[in-house]
Amino acid sequence: MQNTKPHAALLSSPGLGHFIPVIELGKRLVTNHGFSVTVFVVTTDNSLSKSQLLKQSPCPDLLNIVLLPPVDVSGLITPATGILSQLAIMMREALPKLRSAILAMKFCPTVLIVDLFGIEAMVIAEEFNMLKYAFITSTAWFLALTLHMPTIDKVIEDNHVKNQQALLIPGCKSLEFGDTFEPILDRNDQMYTEYKRMGVDLQKFDGILVNTWQDLEGTTLVALEDGKKSREGGSGNSYLPRWATG
Repeated sequence: MQNTKPHAALLSSPGLGHFIPVIELGKRLVTNHGFSVTVFVVTTDNSLSKSQLLKQSPCPDLLNIVLLPPVDVSGLITPATGILSQLAIMMREALPKLRSAILAMKFCPTVLIVDLFGIEAMVIAEEFNMLKYAFITSTAWFLALTLHMPTIDKVIEDNHVKNQQALLIPGCKSLEFGDTFEPILDRNDQMYTEYKRMGVDLQKFDGILVNTWQDLEGTTLVALEDGKKSREGGSGNSYLPRWATG
């Protein structure tokens, strides 16, 4: 018998700081929206067990948790590799394991939801004809910065990085140099390349889930909505294909 419930696959980056928000989202999809949910967890340690994860955020009988085999990236990173790059590399190396795990499932999920570090998994979603959504656990303002970064030219970057001028984000609070985001400071660093790629790839998703609400970031959400309308009109800053808050 075919599974009639919508089935979401959630992909968690390594670390409890990424796992717990993904688990909370999965629980909401099950209890509030009637989904079946499978959570795939990218691991780096053979000793990690499902029971250890459940102790951090207990959810018995609600979610199917699948630990993907550990990935070894020791030959791809150095002591100088930034944490953003390390996570991006780990998630990239885990894609074949994710593909194999989905192939082994009796019923293929209908949607794949990933965090910022796992957005390259959209190719897996496309292979299996799944909808693809990104889950941003930070703020809508951070999302706006990430989506805007690929549009910034060298002159504006230099004014921010070298001259310490504020970085303007359309419709949103500017990024002051004193609060700047490390990956954008050095265009020769791999973190810079990875972060800009994330901003480009995010716009290819069917939707983006944002951890915020209207009363908290109303101005930023309006700016994102304006970007969505610009995209649909074929001009202006193309921010989001579709977004939801919660």
